[in-house]
Amino acid sequence: MTAVGEYTAYNTAGNTMIGRFSLLVTITVWIAILQGSKASSEGNRSATIYKSYRKLIQENEALVERMKTFLKTSGIDGSGCGSGSAAASGATFVHWGRATCPNTTSLIYSGYTGGNYYSAKSGAATILCLPKQPQYVAYSLSNQNQATIHGAEYNDANTFPDFKKVQHQNVPCAVCQMKSEAQVLMIPARNECYPGWKMTYWGYLMGGAYDRASSEYICVDKDPGTTEGGHRQTYGQLLYIVESRCDSLPCPPYKHYGELTCVVCAK
Repeated sequence: MTAVGEYTAYNTAGNTMIGRFSLLVTITVWIAILQGSKASSEGNRSATIYKSYRKLIQENEALVERMKTFLKTSGIDGSGCGSGSAAASGATFVHWGRATCPNTTSLIYSGYTGGNYYSAKSGAATILCLPKQPQYVAYSLSNQNQATIHGAEYNDANTFPDFKKVQHQNVPCAVCQMKSEAQVLMIPARNECYPGWKMTYWGYLMGGAYDRASSEYICVDKDPGTTEGGHRQTYGQLLYIVESRCDSLPCPPYKHYGELTCVVCAK
């Protein structure tokens, strides 16, 4: 009954993967026992195990059919061994600048873009998509003067109209999951994917100012969105569109002071 219980946990959890590993292990063991029993000289034991297995099938026909479907979509055949490549895991990515996910993907959560303070001399450089419902455990409400994270703002009013209209606005984000594709790649300096990859979204490469705190480069949607109540300039992590410079970069094909695009691709 372990397989039944674990499968029920998986089936009722929707998109979660609760019990998947235990289910696969349990079914694989069952199949191995049956295969071993057929080759065993212990006829009575084989018959008893087989009879128990048949009873389980008869009592849970609908459940067994769902199990078969689950095994098939997981890339496992009836022998318990892998046949071909397993089903794609559904890669995740962040949709920067938007609170929704592109078509063909599903939303895990939407939130607020956060990072280091724009003028910090050091500290963390990673930009994160913070959820709207944080969960604290142990905390102190006094200033510890240690690591910090701040909300992010657009700060590039001199480039394109779409970004001028969101000047000083807070930057939303969404964590998304592909439905079938197992790989996601952000390609800088392009707005089209290479052959074999399909576009998820494209936008402009953004990061912190060159003379301020370090930050990573992120791909912000070409049609940037905002968060509610985030219209005031409060600084925090400031995002600018990245320009290419002709020093060690070859020009052409790169352009001096050219604003760089980016594209998020999947396969």
